[in-house]
Amino acid sequence: MKKFLILILLLALITLGFSGCGKEEEDYRYLGPIAPYLHEIEYDDYEFDKDMLTVSDYTHACSAVRNGNFVGRNFDFCFSDVPEFIVYVKAKEGRYASVGVAQTPLFTETALLSNNINKEHLKLIPNMMLDGINEKGVFVCNNIVSNEGILNTGTDPTKEDLSVWFITRKILDHAASADEAIEIMKSYNLVGDLRDKENLHFMIADETKTYIVEIIDNKLDVKEKTGNEQIMTNFLCNTDYIQEHPAGLERYDILKANYEKGSTFTGMQELLYMARFSQAYNSDAEPLRVSDAGLYSYSEIQSGEAAESYREVLEYWGYEAFEYDIAHNIRNNDLSDAWWITVSNSTYDIANRSLKIYVQENYERCFEFKV
Repeated sequence: MKKFLILILLLALITLGFSGCGKEEEDYRYLGPIAPYLHEIEYDDYEFDKDMLTVSDYTHACSAVRNGNFVGRNFDFCFSDVPEFIVYVKAKEGRYASVGVAQTPLFTETALLSNNINKEHLKLIPNMMLDGINEKGVFVCNNIVSNEGILNTGTDPTKEDLSVWFITRKILDHAASADEAIEIMKSYNLVGDLRDKENLHFMIADETKTYIVEIIDNKLDVKEKTGNEQIMTNFLCNTDYIQEHPAGLERYDILKANYEKGSTFTGMQELLYMARFSQAYNSDAEPLRVSDAGLYSYSEIQSGEAAESYREVLEYWGYEAFEYDIAHNIRNNDLSDAWWITVSNSTYDIANRSLKIYVQENYERCFEFKV
């Protein structure tokens, strides 16, 4: 009888142990790869950790445009072994449900597919959102912007410190409107800690309004945008001040000149395709993507001298074959060349709270997700 009771006790302890371990893993479910460099993961809950990462070597370009019901977003990044995640976060008391795109250098595609990862890091992915939409129809995305000549050591030192990187998560969780999103931003001391010369700016939208939010000399600069002003690339949109080395000038012009295309889903996808980053390596591109080269000052770009020089560089190196090369590299998992591409092309439907995405400049396969 004594042995029987000991056996029951041991079984009970083992069961409790397993149920405890299981409870830890119940907070998220890794749903697996959808396509090369795109994975899906769902969260009942997650760990918010504002100190999780200093993104000192992390940078991206990107374009965003809103027309009517649709918001388009190109995420531009160097071709590397870093995957993206479609992240679902479920609603709970005090938090809205959302879906969006995250990327973090905590993972590589190779390690993820071989299950050679620190699974604790999976709990942190929702902190690293690039863009997303919540159940209330609030969209938010962040783009890199030059910090040259602009201070961002904190927007309000009387408030709690928060990296600009993590405010996207806060907005998706707690904003029921674009106006509420702005109030959430104002409730923190937002600190730009990506790099000394880089910061983030934000496009925030709901069914009726679009804002572009920038941090200029330690102050939040909030501007409501309408019509073809609802565009954001990688230079400051809310001020006449032009940084010495802006990026995305040509992509901005392309989106503005062809803005009317974006009033339908198909048209928005076409508009984003026109602004894809790989055209920066095409010597026949019009306009030539001089500002994305990062080699020239604003005055040189405006004078046209840079365009002549950049075209000569492109033609010398034969970069006109870039699109073939990058497709070949993706198929063969050759990551030796750090080309930049549009890693994801996302179109959000605000009314339907949904997202359609193409990845790695493969425009033959589209994936759809909904809050």
